[in-house]
Amino acid sequence: MLCPLPFSLQPARHILLQPAQTLHFPQSCLGQWGVDMQQIGPWTFSWMQADHRGAACHCRERRLLPDLKVTIGTSPIPTLRGENVTIPCNITSIDDKKPIRVEWKKTLENGTEKVVHDYEGGRMTAHREGSYMDVEEILKGNAELYLPNIQISDDGEYTCNVTNTPRYASSKTDLQVSVLPHVMTTLNHVSTKHRKETSLTCEVTNFYPQTMTIRWVRYNKDSPGYVVLEEQHTDSPIAIANSDGTFNMTSHLTLRSVEADDEGSYGCIVKLRDFKFVNNIAVPEKSKIGLIAVPMTVAFVILMGILGSKGVAPTLSDITGNEELMHMLRTTLTFQVMKYRPAGLTVSVGLRRPGQQEEETIITCKTSDKIITGVVTAKGEEHPLQPELCLFITKDKYNVCCCECSLSITPSYEDNGAEISVHVTHRKLKSPISVQRILKVARGLPVLGMITSDPTIGEYGKPLTLNWHVTGCDLNNITKVTWADGGGKPVKGIQNETRGPGESLDCTLMITPTAEDYGRIYTCSVHYKDIYIPFTRNVTLRLPVPEHQTHNNENVPSVCINDELHQHNEKNSHHEKEKERNSSHSFISSLTFTPTVNKDDGMTTNYGTFHPATQTEAEKELTIRPTAFPQLDEIQKKQEVVYFGEELNLSCGIHTFNPADMTVTWYVDDSLLPSERSEPIQEPNTGLYHVTTNVRYIPTTFEWKTFRCEVQQGTAEPTHVTWTLKDLSFPSQRI
Repeated sequence: MLCPLPFSLQPARHILLQPAQTLHFPQSCLGQWGVDMQQIGPWTFSWMQADHRGAACHCRERRLLPDLKVTIGTSPIPTLRGENVTIPCNITSIDDKKPIRVEWKKTLENGTEKVVHDYEGGRMTAHREGSYMDVEEILKGNAELYLPNIQISDDGEYTCNVTNTPRYASSKTDLQVSVLPHVMTTLNHVSTKHRKETSLTCEVTNFYPQTMTIRWVRYNKDSPGYVVLEEQHTDSPIAIANSDGTFNMTSHLTLRSVEADDEGSYGCIVKLRDFKFVNNIAVPEKSKIGLIAVPMTVAFVILMGILGSKGVAPTLSDITGNEELMHMLRTTLTFQVMKYRPAGLTVSVGLRRPGQQEEETIITCKTSDKIITGVVTAKGEEHPLQPELCLFITKDKYNVCCCECSLSITPSYEDNGAEISVHVTHRKLKSPISVQRILKVARGLPVLGMITSDPTIGEYGKPLTLNWHVTGCDLNNITKVTWADGGGKPVKGIQNETRGPGESLDCTLMITPTAEDYGRIYTCSVHYKDIYIPFTRNVTLRLPVPEHQTHNNENVPSVCINDELHQHNEKNSHHEKEKERNSSHSFISSLTFTPTVNKDDGMTTNYGTFHPATQTEAEKELTIRPTAFPQLDEIQKKQEVVYFGEELNLSCGIHTFNPADMTVTWYVDDSLLPSERSEPIQEPNTGLYHVTTNVRYIPTTFEWKTFRCEVQQGTAEPTHVTWTLKDLSFPSQRI
């Protein structure tokens, strides 16, 4: 018997039921005696037998999330080389209380996958130069991937993988990159004597992908349309690869005997994916072949001469690239100078920061009229943006030029809102043409400088300050700053954090070093919100060798003076030896002490002897030159991330040495590298020298490389430090 009960079901409420009774719940939920569990909407109902009188129903609220879904949309996505593309990726049912990771991968020809861009734990990593995702949009369910300046290497299958712990979903799409061909049709040769054969040629150059079709057609004379020619009239063309990944293909149409029916218009129809190109050519009547063949050639040469001498003014595209740039993150902007002749032009880049009235020119690059095709570059390393302008010029058969331009810069947060301009000057332009773009620079993850010491070489018992400069991030996201030794043990000292201009933070630690601090490593860590691993930097204190270590250290020099008495006397010994067959004697007297550069370098001392029996004496002079062997810091790299094909800067600090002369040599594996070093600086407190040496290297392979900085002073055995390049990004941007 059905018995509706007048109550409203609440979470964690128990209701007694009689046998054969039925509850009517909201959402038409029907529970019956003997059912163990039911799930309806956001509720879970647990049934159990209470006693002989009935059963108990326990209701509790549960959170049911729909399945995680990832959709990309239409596939494939067509694009042309040089364009900018956004690959969509929509995520539904994100649980913002759980960690989320988005990883874009590209499938290579051998079936393996490589990461293009990924986001996890608030950190964004770009493995393809210029790739970008918007962090805020990801949390809204939009994980689209932006790829600027598409190249042939970008062609392929892309997968958007999303993990929202513990759920996972993915979706795939094909990015189809095409390079449109240049199609030219020519009438190769007409014989006026034999007239046995006429050949038409269709040249298709610089296209991608390799799969392409060529058809020859003959247009109807008296009606619209055309007839596809039979295969026996044409050859089977083969695509030939170019060095840039494009292809060339040539097709021939052969007319064995030119009759009256053969004269008319022919067409070469080229189809590349969804693109279609048609080039037509006319075959003259048999009676006119001999008269037309030569004049056509002459007219063609004259026309080429006219076209080649006529100038064409260029046009300028917009500046493209990531919409939002990151503080101190190297990025590349692109633009094109199109359809101009002759090749000589000037491209300059200007910058006007907020509040400035006048624009400053940060870099200029010029090309010559004589350039055929190639790359012209210019660098502006002294400017804060470190601009680098690269012009890649190509020409067609009519000497019409196109220039693909890339501008690499390293913006800071101070450049946010600045206007960057490109100006092009050409002889066919009455005035320069220009395009502008406003830079949007956001604070990213912390940009870490090196920890410095004041003074550079400390003294025992005197205060020393370590300073670490951090820039480019939102200081409100820094939760704490900690100092520790190499073993992770907190160090004692006065810590301080000072906020400076341009969203910078100076972390300082003041200590008074003791002999126990010699060779100790200090670590400063910045803990950033939502980032589990802190950002750290290490430094080894530069301190003189402690006195208690000098007697047991073979590298610490000692001075031995024969036959002398000296006010520094610490150990004085004599040894007498009788010579054979005579009564003469000799002895050796040695004085051992530990000199210092400050007090003893250049000191002159006299030592002598006196023989009472003969009343004779002798005296000599000695100049003391203490030697302090150099100490080497760990090799440091300037770049936070090392990119394939981009310059890597390494440095090594050398300190506490005397004299200043020494030899510094750098190696990569066992190959010699050219290096630079500054002039040695002498510390007034100790008299010892320190210097920094630098080396530059451009990685071109993904193999591990070991760098070695080797120092030799005098005839002593050389000492060295090494560093191995393991992590290499292609191409490298951080966010």
